[in-house]
Amino acid sequence: MHNIKRIRLDHAFNIRDLGGLETTEGSLVRWNRLFRGDCLSFLTSEEWQKLLRCGIVSVVDLRSRSEAELMKDQVPETMQYFHCPLQKEEIDFSNASESAAKAFTKSLADGYQKMVTDSPELIAAAVKTVIQGLEKGGVLFHCSAGKDRTGVLSAVLLTLLGAEREDIIADYQVSFTYNQRGINKAAASLPDYQAMLPMLSSDAGHMEQLLDLFHELDLFPYLMEHGLAAPDQDHLKDLVLERITL
Repeated sequence: MHNIKRIRLDHAFNIRDLGGLETTEGSLVRWNRLFRGDCLSFLTSEEWQKLLRCGIVSVVDLRSRSEAELMKDQVPETMQYFHCPLQKEEIDFSNASESAAKAFTKSLADGYQKMVTDSPELIAAAVKTVIQGLEKGGVLFHCSAGKDRTGVLSAVLLTLLGAEREDIIADYQVSFTYNQRGINKAAASLPDYQAMLPMLSSDAGHMEQLLDLFHELDLFPYLMEHGLAAPDQDHLKDLVLERITL
């Protein structure tokens, strides 16, 4: 199995392996274990097979129920599918003239910190689901753009694994570049595109504020108050990390 940082597909643009990062404790995030991604609804069967060849055996869908029903993940039978929305609010798709991209950006107006403080039990549940999937192989977690909800969960997981702060921020920043062919391109046709640009960007400041909040909350004990168990962090590390000597 090869180590590929970004999986190149024609119908998804921001699927990346979190492997290769060195942690503060001197371990390495293993390749082909944790993947983050954007919308998977339009993947062809050949593209799903490519994901399987990369070691992905579980998909964790972080979108709202409305999004997941409107644009279903056509996950092959050989993969596990888990629906773990990271927000309590539903996106209203009843207005047919409102695009999924526009509704998506509206749903995130309150920012990443609110996601953590308002719905910590949902984040804890998503982490536990990722751990469950990792017991069988690689896990791909995703939302619509692979930037916001996916970015929050990625930051949570990498923080629990002991990744460096600057590596977590750098991983987040890449999304805007890769999304130029995806949701950013779709949003460019909307009349209020210029007003939406701040929501489409992956500015380092957004992630810096989130990581500051993690520090203030003391992330793992905080999530333990909302559903994580004491052994979960060590179990996550056992499944994802490997010791290295440089």
